[in-house]
Amino acid sequence: MPRTHQLILIENLGHDGSGWLGFGPITSFSVDAGPADVEVGDLNGDNRPDVIVASEGGNSISVVMNLGLLNFDQPVAIPVSESPRSLTLVDIEDDGDLDAAMIITEPFLGQRVVSVLRNDFDPQSGQLAFVQTEPLGIGTDPLLVLSSNVDGLVGDDLVTINDESSVRGIADEDDVSVYLNTNGTCIGDTNGDDTVNFADLNLLLDNWARTTAPGTEGDINGDGIVNFADLNLLLDRWGQICP
Repeated sequence: MPRTHQLILIENLGHDGSGWLGFGPITSFSVDAGPADVEVGDLNGDNRPDVIVASEGGNSISVVMNLGLLNFDQPVAIPVSESPRSLTLVDIEDDGDLDAAMIITEPFLGQRVVSVLRNDFDPQSGQLAFVQTEPLGIGTDPLLVLSSNVDGLVGDDLVTINDESSVRGIADEDDVSVYLNTNGTCIGDTNGDDTVNFADLNLLLDNWARTTAPGTEGDINGDGIVNFADLNLLLDRWGQICP
């Protein structure tokens, strides 16, 4: 008998005056081979939690839309390059649409990277579409990806746990990467006055070579240290007036 790969949904029946009522019947859906991770979130803005599954063996994600009243549409498989695994939903553009970030194997590089699928949902037609963006984390070999608003600014950020031993040949070389979301922020404006000028340069130089919390006190690129990478970003935007 051929092996099947399934997504299982089980209703929580809640409780009454006598206590918890347990779980209801199982609802199952066939998905592509090798389901590796699953996330739940409202993908189309109808206030119903939808389901998205990363299928490592099928090189795809499966999207299951919630129709309401415990009814779900059949899964729709979307190709996403090789071996998608760790998956998180994240509002990258702060537009209310949940985008999908996942670990994939980049076929041309032959290494794991973070791939972000931008959710371009069209509310007029009701059409859900994902657009793949440039990969993140090249050379870090990420294992897990999570999302959170790390810096408290506009848009969710991404955090990865990496296994750099596979790309650098150093045993037990594991670390964490933080990718700060610069959408809606003014890169180089370190003091928040909406202009990139000498005040920002002075703040950066005052904190030169200092290790800080990512994204603060002159750390423009969010790597946790103030250095030439931050200075270059500031000078590239010198004189810019932020909208």
